[in-house]
Amino acid sequence: MKKILNSFGIGISAILLLTGCSTGPGQPQVYQIDKSIANSKEKVTIRLNFPKNDPITNKPLKINKNKLYSQITRKMYNLINYYSFRRISKYDYRGVDITREKNFYKIDYKNGYYYGTEFFLTEVIFKIPYQNLSNSIVLKYPTNYTIISCKDPLGFEIKLLDNPKSLQRDVYNILNKLSKTKLYIQEHYTLHGEINTKYPADSIYANFKRLMGQYIGNYYWIDSKERISSIEKENTFNLKIKNKTYPINIKVYPYRNGSKVIYTAYISYKIYSDGTSTLTKQDIENAKKEIERVIND
Repeated sequence: MKKILNSFGIGISAILLLTGCSTGPGQPQVYQIDKSIANSKEKVTIRLNFPKNDPITNKPLKINKNKLYSQITRKMYNLINYYSFRRISKYDYRGVDITREKNFYKIDYKNGYYYGTEFFLTEVIFKIPYQNLSNSIVLKYPTNYTIISCKDPLGFEIKLLDNPKSLQRDVYNILNKLSKTKLYIQEHYTLHGEINTKYPADSIYANFKRLMGQYIGNYYWIDSKERISSIEKENTFNLKIKNKTYPINIKVYPYRNGSKVIYTAYISYKIYSDGTSTLTKQDIENAKKEIERVIND
């Protein structure tokens, strides 16, 4: 469970006009990681075994390293034992900021309050060096950490977010679990086609309503309203692939002695750093067969 310590209860008076720490931030003090916490590991290696080509389109796969780094940051936030830096009460702020600098991730545990235009904060900072290799991202365990102290305008020392030993454990817990992280590339595929059938348009349209049901979702580019005219019937239905539902837009209109169906399905999928994917070519073929099954039911 993520935790936030109780408010340290410093009262703010309207007469306090100073900003920032009363004597300025304290001189950063560097401490070694407690030997009882440090383990024998020196680094975490996240393998990048992405396939060369997209498993659906077979086009060369483009890897955006910045997006992968952002995923690591989000994963760190999920693994920390404290909430992200936020306001706790009217003046009190505390929590953790995780940022990526040029060559390292910074995990900054903050505790303090905001008054006027300044934060009054104590900080415990861990820097996690990383290397960008061709087939991996390597993060190194820290061997030390920095404490930046701060006093309020009355001269009282502001407490740390938690005792340093607990924060060291938190950082090592994050890194230990990162070794199992799978990064991913988010992709989208549009399945489009048309099918001529001997069945009347009214029957085909009724099949989609009965067997798939109208789509209700959050695809912002999808207009799922039903449109009926004497020439064409249009709606967006539910296409299920591997127990996940995707929107499929269906247009049906009379064509020669039967009808024509035009379909467009919007499918998202992830390609993982271990070479696997949430979608395969066989899944796409199965989706096509399902559309044909509904039409010919």
